[in-house]
Amino acid sequence: MKAEIDLLDSTTCAAAFGTITVTGREFCTESSRAYGQYGDSGGPTILTVAGTRELAGVMSAVVTLSNGNHGNRHTRVASYAGWIDANATDDSTIPACPR
Repeated sequence: MKAEIDLLDSTTCAAAFGTITVTGREFCTESSRAYGQYGDSGGPTILTVAGTRELAGVMSAVVTLSNGNHGNRHTRVASYAGWIDANATDDSTIPACPR
């Protein structure tokens, strides 16, 4: 599925998720039309930056915002680039990702 989404500022994101801490290893998006649903967690978030598509995140949570739009929290893939580079191999024995 392809959807147009907007990045949500970190203050609004943190307020929307209430007791769930939103860290610098995450980012949030907002849309009035598209939102994640049960089963979408783990799905890719592809952003177009300067005309180039890149894997920016992995879907992790959904919330309804105070304005009625849908907010989605994503794990920021770039935050784990070092771990991915160090551990991604053709071997299926990849160690657990640090939290």
